[in-house]
Amino acid sequence: MTSDERKALERARATLAALTPATARDDAIAFDLRYASQHLAGAQAKSVSREAALNVLRAAALNALSAVAVSLDRRTLTRDRIDIARLAVAAVLDQLPA
Repeated sequence: MTSDERKALERARATLAALTPATARDDAIAFDLRYASQHLAGAQAKSVSREAALNVLRAAALNALSAVAVSLDRRTLTRDRIDIARLAVAAVLDQLPA
């Protein structure tokens, strides 16, 4: 799962890097954010106890990606929300095996 999780998060990271508060909702953006969220949730469900710290980071990234997706839908996206998600995704990526 880690390889797929990494790919999904790399894709989300690229999507987040391209976002601005003025970005309009787009199906491709929504797909990338949802896809990464699904992989984070799946990885959490399949994790073992030694991944507890990683699961905390996964939960934070999942919440941050969800917040960006909701904000895009409501047209209330902020730079802070994007940055929080970007940092949360990067934190998970830093802890995943290469």
